[in-house]
Amino acid sequence: METPPKFSESSNELHTQIAMSLMGDARLALSRGAVTEAMALMSKARDAAELTNDAQLRVDAHTRAAIVFNYARRHEIALEVIAVAEKIARESGLSQNSINKTITNRAAFLLDSGFLKKSETTLLSLVSEMSTPAPSSTELTSVCNLVYVSLLAGKTRSALQWAEKFVALQLQSTDKIDFAVITAFECWYATALAMSGRHEDAAYRLAEIRELIPLENFILQTKFSIALGVSEVHAGMRDQGLTRLQDVTQLAEEKNVNFAEALQALTLVYEHVGDIASALACVEKLEKVMKEGARDIVGIDDEDDETRRAEEEANNKKGAKGGSSDGEIMDEAEDPTNSAIQLLDDRAAELRIKRFMELAQDERASVLDQIAVASALVDDETGKHCARVELLVYQFARALNLPERRARLIAAGARMHDLGKVGIPHRVLLAPRKLTPMEYEIAKKHVNIGVDLLSFSDHEVVRMAKVIAQNHHERWDGTGYPRRLFEDAIPIEARITSIVDVFDVLTHSRAYKRAWSVEQTRDELAFHAGAAFDPDLMTIFLSEVVPINYVIPTVFAKERPMAFTL
Repeated sequence: METPPKFSESSNELHTQIAMSLMGDARLALSRGAVTEAMALMSKARDAAELTNDAQLRVDAHTRAAIVFNYARRHEIALEVIAVAEKIARESGLSQNSINKTITNRAAFLLDSGFLKKSETTLLSLVSEMSTPAPSSTELTSVCNLVYVSLLAGKTRSALQWAEKFVALQLQSTDKIDFAVITAFECWYATALAMSGRHEDAAYRLAEIRELIPLENFILQTKFSIALGVSEVHAGMRDQGLTRLQDVTQLAEEKNVNFAEALQALTLVYEHVGDIASALACVEKLEKVMKEGARDIVGIDDEDDETRRAEEEANNKKGAKGGSSDGEIMDEAEDPTNSAIQLLDDRAAELRIKRFMELAQDERASVLDQIAVASALVDDETGKHCARVELLVYQFARALNLPERRARLIAAGARMHDLGKVGIPHRVLLAPRKLTPMEYEIAKKHVNIGVDLLSFSDHEVVRMAKVIAQNHHERWDGTGYPRRLFEDAIPIEARITSIVDVFDVLTHSRAYKRAWSVEQTRDELAFHAGAAFDPDLMTIFLSEVVPINYVIPTVFAKERPMAFTL
């Protein structure tokens, strides 16, 4: 960065006053939730600061601007601007505390944009270098943010430990701590206390801070309402707390301020009171919010169409080698994402499993209706795939001269062959590319998850579904999973479903591949007969079920009722 030109003392003083006045106005605008106004003011403040010789002022102007962009969920811009602030601080020879302040803010922006692990690592690094016996306000802010990191990660005990550390360090510090930091800390500390069952302590801390928050400060009032709502629910005031959280979440969404934090809290309390459906809806909405904030940072949209087409062609050539319908394994080493988005994805998968069990145990519906409705929790494409497999399995079973009732039973069970995918994170299930080795191992878990989910009933359709779910990835040559069964040791119902499963996957597009023609698919299946598939069954399937002139039927919606009842 170029050193700013020398200005006259009067010019320097004028632009300093202008910059500071604009920064003050922007702070007030942000506090009442007027984010757009605050961004416009901070743009002018930065321009004015650049016309001064005051390096600290220029750092402060860029830092405040980055904070405003972060509140507006323009996280990629916030990170770019804070990087400029850090560079100015370093190149101008400012104090280590000034540099650390920019790093602390960068960690906060990473946290808000979903990069939980990167944020935590940065904060821990700052805390490890903490000065003693009088820690700075910047170091205390880092500890405060670690309380929130722990809450987001579901580590309530860790959150309490960091909160207690903050209280102890605050007594030692001689720095003036920003009131916004104090408020955020008290709200997060109260949340951790409430979630730990320490309701009186939580209420005490909230009461202490309540009267100090200006009514016109929307940001701090929102944080307080979130903490109060969580505390009320955990203290047994369910309706009052839920209503408060629902209202503040709606308002935060309208103002586009603290929305993700409000959704996080609402998710926690919905799950706490047993409303799994609402908790799942919040998590899915929160995932969307976090991905929108992280998209430009991680370059999700940077890949051009030509590259994408080339990868699709490569995937099409790979096909279903090995008979797997879960995608291909990437050759390169995996680079796992340690982010809030990943945690949310895992949480959504856990909640889908809980939701399935709720639906499956609903005494008001028949077993078949329960399964049909619950299976809709799987992603849309998987749901449609299972509906198509059901019909083709029935046709295949009849072609094998199995009795009508048995063919219907196998078909009904086959529809549930991928039910376990309700418990697979969508970053794996819907990956728009080949799977990494670790992702492939995660995807394989859908077999055992499905078996567990289908253990809730002794109904004959559920028993059939369980057999198929457990064995449809076994291979004729004994190299499949999960039990590496060989030839006739694989139940015939699973052998039938396995062939139909791969046929349907290949003839329909997926996130990682284009649809194949019937001719291509027939050739691929014939090639793997005797290795992945039962050769005798394959002969009948290709000659009688999907002959060379076979036309793919109209796709059925996944929400339709079970086709076959008994």
